[in-house]
This record gives sequence, structure tokens and C-alpha cells, in this order.
Amino acid sequence: MYYYRPLVLLLFPVLLACNTTEPSRDLPIVPLENQTWHLVSGFKPEYASGLPASELRNSIEIQKFPVQINHLLKLEPGSGLTEATLQSTLEIPEEYLKRPLGLHFPWIGEGWALYVNGHKIQDQIYLDENGKDLKYRRIFRHLTIPLNNALLHKGSNTLVIHFVGYRNPTPWEENSNHGLIFSGGYELAPLNQIEREHTDTLRIVVATVYLFFGLYHLVIFSRRRTDRYNLFFGLFCFFLAMDSVTGTLQLHISIDETAWINRVKYLSQALLIPLFMSFLQNYFNREEETPFLVRMYSWSLGILGAAFLIVPFNYTELMLRGFHLIAGTALVYSIYFIGRIIWMRKRDSLLFGFSIIILIFSGLWGVLDSEMFHTGVHLLPYGFLFCILSLVFILANRFLTVHNESERLNLELTEQKNAFHRFVPTQFLNHLGRSSAVEVMAGDSVLREMTVLFCDIRSFTTLSEGSGPQETFSLLNEHLQQMEPIIYRQGGFVDKYVGDAILSLFSDDRSGNGNGSKDYNSAQRAVMAAIEMAALARSAEMQRTTGARDNFLPGFGIGINSGNLVLGTVGSPSRIDTTVIGDTVNTCSRLESLTTHYGCPILISGQTMARIPNPELFHIRMVDEVYLRGKKQKTAIYEVFDADPPEQLLQKNRSLVRFDQALSLYREGKFQESLELFQKLKEKAPLDQILPLYVERIKGLLAGETQNWEGAVQVIGS
Repeated sequence: MYYYRPLVLLLFPVLLACNTTEPSRDLPIVPLENQTWHLVSGFKPEYASGLPASELRNSIEIQKFPVQINHLLKLEPGSGLTEATLQSTLEIPEEYLKRPLGLHFPWIGEGWALYVNGHKIQDQIYLDENGKDLKYRRIFRHLTIPLNNALLHKGSNTLVIHFVGYRNPTPWEENSNHGLIFSGGYELAPLNQIEREHTDTLRIVVATVYLFFGLYHLVIFSRRRTDRYNLFFGLFCFFLAMDSVTGTLQLHISIDETAWINRVKYLSQALLIPLFMSFLQNYFNREEETPFLVRMYSWSLGILGAAFLIVPFNYTELMLRGFHLIAGTALVYSIYFIGRIIWMRKRDSLLFGFSIIILIFSGLWGVLDSEMFHTGVHLLPYGFLFCILSLVFILANRFLTVHNESERLNLELTEQKNAFHRFVPTQFLNHLGRSSAVEVMAGDSVLREMTVLFCDIRSFTTLSEGSGPQETFSLLNEHLQQMEPIIYRQGGFVDKYVGDAILSLFSDDRSGNGNGSKDYNSAQRAVMAAIEMAALARSAEMQRTTGARDNFLPGFGIGINSGNLVLGTVGSPSRIDTTVIGDTVNTCSRLESLTTHYGCPILISGQTMARIPNPELFHIRMVDEVYLRGKKQKTAIYEVFDADPPEQLLQKNRSLVRFDQALSLYREGKFQESLELFQKLKEKAPLDQILPLYVERIKGLLAGETQNWEGAVQVIGS
């Protein structure tokens, strides 16, 4: 209901104004239908001052309304115009003449002119050029006509109405637009009193309320197409607003051919019933097929409504009777439908049924009044106003329920989506060209050039043997949680955790991850991430006290390689996992395993080294060229030692030139010269763990056969 609060606040002053009473004393209303009226066929100019005695003797005396001219004169069906004169004598007390007076007609038509004491007060007769047809039908609802008190006098006053209208087009149809067709509501009273009682303000306010509700629910339907009852309810309100507007005097005054107002009114009334029935069906039985009766009513009334706009106006009265017959049976079916849903105890059915029953009975009254009573009392708009408030409350409550449920589901889906991305990185989906996990299928793959970083904790198995499972996982997660942000900060992403190892990827395509400097490519950013990870591992943040040992500082090895690889999904329709495969990934894993062999925390391949345009930014040296397991070509291996302890880094940096010389001699097969140089370096840089490895390797080579030496050992690595 909060959604309608602005409208209620806006309309409250208007509704209050509609009920404001005048401070002056009201005079009794003179009901015109209680006066004696005389009707004669035809009209002569002298009739304006009153019917002569000869005509009065032959006139039809009317003591009860409605006044249906064709019926009272018993005219034969035909297509021409007929004229009639209706006269009454009004007794006006002197007290009334002290205030401006007026006449009120709830209905008058088709063409007519009003005379008071022989003076023409209003002329609404418009004939065509030949004078044989009406140029315009002037059918008015809720018409108030001001009177000139100077033309009135105390006592008897003669009121004459000159009618011009069409004969009945068929024997089965009466032209009920010709005359005064309501049984009551025709009044003589002070003008301000009539205007206050019969103002259009309330009708306009009610129509505005209907229009607001209609547009509101149409907008809801445009944003949520699954709830089709909002569409039918919105259209229902829209056509009810149209029906309400057609009863306003201002609309009748502003349009010459008032027959079109009746056509639109009949159209709106014809469409209200199928829209209402469709609304009920979609609200309560949305999963069920629309019943045949509902479809039959919808088609028949829809066609009838369109016919109201097309057929000659003379025949609309006959069609209106057919509409009343269909509408009556449709409303009876609606009562059955409401009773059925109440019996089934469907949600909102009791309150819904109570409000709908009120609407249905007001609609039935409209049909009966139109065909039998002719009181002119229209209960349908007010019955619907009560009904609409109940329905709006129900719909608003359902909307809020759906809205809250939608928010809950959105929150749940967001949590599930976030949980999914904890298993499958968003960047991985972006590289696959998929916007969501729903689009991912087993077998999706794409070839990319990337840099792979593989990091594995050293001696983790030994550590876990001295700790319980909870302590082991706590230590592992603490390590991984500190390493992952470094990778993302440098523009990479973690593909997966393999036990105590991290497999991460870096791409030159930055669409999936905007982190990291744009001035560096994937190889540079992977190296910078490795340096930061190694530095963090050596800092006090990575120290931990466990039951197995104190101040444990987990060491680890990092391997980095660049090249082509395949990103894709493997598995079955019920279980899918993401993976990266290719020689680039395998080589990276081999390099990581060699970090223990060489005593170097960070090793990169020659392919990665070649992709670093400014290697001088880092401390890098070539440490070997080997045949990795499963490969026939040599692989160059480089060490990045920026994260080494300060003294160790200083020793490696000072001996860098002579280390390169010793390594070149080794690769050329000059083992003795290389051995002497490595031994000297070992004495000057005792913290460099790779120097003892080369000393022992060269000694072994000197003792063996080296005729087929190619500068690299044959097989090395896991």
C-alpha cells in the first residue's frame, strides 16, 4: 500500500472538496418526474408557449418516467426523423425566485430544444442541409441548465421540450436515446445546489484513480511478464476509467457528435467483463488452461465491443440488449468461479471473493436498471471503487510478497554465484567467452598465450606429520590466503589449488582483470608476483608456532613459464571442472620441482625470459640449460633472486659476471676451467646454493665420458 500513498495524499483534498457543504440553506428539490406531463406528436412554433387546449385534450398524459418518445407515441419502425412536444406546468414558490435556479437532466436526447414560458432556453437540434437527418446527435448525461429568473414568475410556469429523433429501426429495437429515458433524477432547484449535488469532480477523481491503478499495473506487467493478471487488471482499470469519463458533462459539451461517447461507453463496458474474467483466471488458476466459457465470453464480447464502433448507431441499442444478455450469464459464471475458489481455500480468495461479489451485484444492478427500472442510478463505478481498494490491497500485498521473495532469491543467487566464482574464477569464464556459469558446457575450450605461475610449499608433508588435521589445514589456508591477493594484485588469477600448490595464470588480455600495471606484460607481472610472494614468505607475517616446531617459516618453490596453452572444461553433464593443459603448463610444473634441486626459490623458463623487455629491472641470472623429462629440446632455466636475503642477494649480485663466465665454460665443455672458476666463486659466495651443485656435477663429468656433450645434461627434473 505504500506505493499508492502519494495518490491518496493527492486526492484527499479533492475528495474533501467534493463533500464540502454550502453555508446557505438548501431548498427542497422539485422532482420533475412527479409533475404531470403531456406528450403530443410533432411540433409547431406556437407550441413553445404551451400546447393549445385542443392538443392537450388529445395528448398522452404521463405520470411516470421514463419518457421514451417512440414507445409512447407507438410509432411504426422506420428510418426517418420524428418530432414530439413534451409539456409540463411547474409551480415555483416565491422563495425559489430569490435564488438563481436551474434544471438537471440525468439523460436527454437525441435532438432537443428547451422552452420556459415561451422563451428558448437551450437549442440542441442540429439538422443537415436537407433538414431530413440529424447532423449531430445531442445526447447528454448529467446535464445542468441554468435558468434566467427574469423569465420566471411566481406560481405556474410552462416548461416545453421539443424533441427530434429517429424512429425505431426494427420491430425488435426501440430508440431509447430519444426522450428522457431515466425514471428519476430530473430536478428543479437552486443552481448552486444542483451543481454541488451533480458535479463532475467525483467522476473525474474516480476515473483518475482507475487510470492510475491501470497504468501502475501495466508498468508492473511490462517489467514482470510472468504475472499476466497485472496486464488484465491494468486494462480492466483503464477501460473502467474510460467508462467513468463518458459520464461527465464536460465531455458531452466538448464533442458535437455525442453518439461517439455512447459508442466508446458501450465498447468499454463490453470489454470489462472478459478482462475481468481473464484477470480472475490468471490470478487464481494461472497454471491451468483457460476454460472454454472464458474464451467464448472473451471472443464474443470482444467482437461485440468492436461492432459498437462500426455498425450504424441506430442499431447499437439492439446490440446493447445482446450485450446485457451475455453480460448477465458471464456475471453468473463469475459468481460460480468466486464461490469455487473460496471453497478451494485459495490464497486471498475470501477477501477477494467478498469484494468481487459486491462488484458483480453492482454490475447486475446496472443490467437490470438499464432493461427494467431506468432509475439512472449507476452503482457499478462505486461498487468497483470499493472493490478496487480491496483488490489493490491484495495485489499490493502479493507484489510485496513477490518482491521480498525476489530479493531473497536474488540474494541467494548472488551468494551462489559468489560461491561458484570461488571455485571457478570469473577471468576463466571471460577467457572462455562465457558471461555466466550457466553457459559453460563440458568440452568448451580456447587456445591462449599466457604465463603460468606454479607455487608449491616445501616440506609441507613433514610439517603436517607433526600436526593434527585442523592445525594442518589452518596453516595451509593461512599460507594460501596471503598468497592469493598478491596474484590478483598483479593482474593474474588462481586457476586452482592442488593440495598445497597454487596454479595461477597471467594474460596480456586485461579485459577479465584490471589489476596490475598496464605498462607490464604477463611475464613481467608474473615475475613481480613471484618476487612479492617469496618476500612475504621470508617475512615475519609467515611465521607460525605449531606443536611440531616453533617459528616455522614455510619455504616454497615457484616455477614460471610462458607460451600457448588450452583453457577448457572437462567432465560430464552432471560434473564439470575447469583445467588448463599444454606443454607450457607441464614445463612450469617441472621448473617448480627443480627449485629444490638448484636451491633457488624462483625459476623461470627461457620463453618467459624472452618476453621480459627490460630484464635489468630484476635480478636474473641463467642457471642451467637442461633436457626436461618428456622433452627433446633443451630448456633454458633462469633464477630470479630479488627476494633472497640481503647478504645472499649481495653475494650473487657481486659474482654475477664471473658466474656467467663459469657457466659459459661449462656449456662449452671446458670443464676444468669451469670447475676452477666455480670453486673460487664457492669460496667467495658461500650462501649461493647452486655453486656446490655445479662443482659436484662437473667433477662427475670429468670422471665420465663427455664426447657427445651438447651443453646440457640429458634428463633432469621430476
